[in-house]
Amino acid sequence: MMRIPKLIVALAAVAALGACSSDDGSGGKTTTTDTAGGSDTTGGSDSTGGSDGTGGDTTGVDSVGGDTTGGDTTGGDTTGGDTTVEDTGPAKKYNSCPELGDCVLAACAPKGFADGCSTQCIEDSAQPAINKGLPLLSCVQKTCLPKCKDSTDPGCLNSCMSEECVADLVPCITDIPEPKGDKTCMEAGSCFDSCEGKPNTFACLSGCVATTDKAGVEALSAMAKCMATAIKDGKDPEEACAQEFIGCVVSGKSGDAKCIDFFSCHSECAAKSEGSDDACFAECLPKLTKEAQGQLIAAAPCFEGGGDDPKCGEKMLACIDPSGTETCLSTFGCVEACNAKAGENGDPGACIFGCIGKTSKEEAPLVLGVMKACDDGDEAAPAPGEATPTGDKGPTKACVDSIFACAKPAETGENCAQVGACMAKCDSDNGEGGDGGFGCPAQCAAKGAKAEVEKFVTVMFCDQGCAKQCESSSEEGCKDKCIASTCGAEAAACFPK
Repeated sequence: MMRIPKLIVALAAVAALGACSSDDGSGGKTTTTDTAGGSDTTGGSDSTGGSDGTGGDTTGVDSVGGDTTGGDTTGGDTTGGDTTVEDTGPAKKYNSCPELGDCVLAACAPKGFADGCSTQCIEDSAQPAINKGLPLLSCVQKTCLPKCKDSTDPGCLNSCMSEECVADLVPCITDIPEPKGDKTCMEAGSCFDSCEGKPNTFACLSGCVATTDKAGVEALSAMAKCMATAIKDGKDPEEACAQEFIGCVVSGKSGDAKCIDFFSCHSECAAKSEGSDDACFAECLPKLTKEAQGQLIAAAPCFEGGGDDPKCGEKMLACIDPSGTETCLSTFGCVEACNAKAGENGDPGACIFGCIGKTSKEEAPLVLGVMKACDDGDEAAPAPGEATPTGDKGPTKACVDSIFACAKPAETGENCAQVGACMAKCDSDNGEGGDGGFGCPAQCAAKGAKAEVEKFVTVMFCDQGCAKQCESSSEEGCKDKCIASTCGAEAAACFPK
């Protein structure tokens, strides 16, 4: 199924140029954390353009190595607003934050970021580069190194830095001349993804910003700022920054397609050998109306399985907009046909959402209810007599209830034994747990009399509970004895010997 491109999740956040790009030591203060226990504040140039000086010490902290470097940087008068930190000594080797960042990575990564590994890089850097680099290094030291110390994930540090240190990463990575490129926001995002694992990561990321056009930079800037705020506030960036993400993908473009049309477009695009997920997203999203674009982004995590949001059902239905006449029961026949074709056509998502679109507005929520309840059943099976059994050893009560709400068994129909025989055939034909298995049990339930179906459910959960109780028992016939004492009458009626 389609996914939101990596652009919004990680390194795209570093591309905020806007106001941040002007903060090159001019126009605002930079606070660097002193690992000895304080924080030193250095200034930027006076916004009116003067060469004002600084009135105090500038203390640089080697936040990776724990050393303290720096010294007095004195200048002229401190007139108005912020102050400027000027290098009065010989020219330095590293004059921008990206250059300093790459130096630190090269020096420290092979040494496991040991104490003191970044000292030489700091000493070889110009003060403006240090001003922007130290907050990031401090964040990496305090947050990312402890987090990734025992991690086996080679990308742990990069992920942590782009997620936990965004606010400090942005000023560093945008410490470059004004970009004059022609790439779009989405193209810049693909460029960011390509930087992972490269030796000069910071130079690569800065290069991506430099090749982006004005509109792309503005879109990246808006998204990056939103992401930094969302992460700081403990919010989900994908949800909090949906509109900014749309702005990056569509660059103001929209069409006349509905939200549900996105899935067929994406499926057709993905079927092409050259159709990457990001490229397909960028191709299909601009075809939707502005309202549909918002609906899709809001529902995307739900379509991808992020079912924790209690409003997922509402969001998915807003996008699918069911307007047909099919019932929940008949819809699962359509869904099973989609799954049967999945081997030929790949992801069945577009087909399944098309099925739900043909369902009536009243029945469509029942379809989604079955999908959620029966996909989420992964806890332990119950002990005998429990009223609300759950478990991966059988369907949960919520799953069963949702299936029977879909099936709507009548007062008259097949007996418990016939329902049980039908259910057993479902297991045989569909296996356990697949999406295609939802329709078969619902069809069986629809054929049975309501009281007989309820009797079958009682026996099914009784059987699950007894199986759990007897797992560690060496007693011969433990399960049979348990069933006989717990639900013997119902079991005899449903499964006659």
